[in-house]
Amino acid sequence: MPRLPLSTPLTTSNGDSTTKSTNSLTKYNDDNENAKKFDAFIVKQITDNIFCIEENSSNFEAKSLIYLIIGEEKACLIDTGFGSGDLNEYIQSLKIVKDKMKIIVINTHNHCEEVSFFIFVN
Repeated sequence: MPRLPLSTPLTTSNGDSTTKSTNSLTKYNDDNENAKKFDAFIVKQITDNIFCIEENSSNFEAKSLIYLIIGEEKACLIDTGFGSGDLNEYIQSLKIVKDKMKIIVINTHNHCEEVSFFIFVN
């Protein structure tokens, strides 16, 4: 996978509230009939194997930043967000985690934007 600069989002807006894919990771949200199911999430690629998932919540003014680190045999999810969507299903839809790969969850601290979706079945 090509490396993107830290600030490069994988989605771009053309000014009229529609989102266009700039990477195959967001193709699922652009083309899938379940796109509204995942509209709370935006994924950004930091390195080849590190991703930042930004979650917006309609109930809070803050944003939640969730990090996903992909290893050879396991993945690590740092924080689990507000719970405004099914995070596990969203991650699986991106097709960046190998099928049946275990995801280890680490919650950094007990704030609602970090742990509200703590029930993460994988």
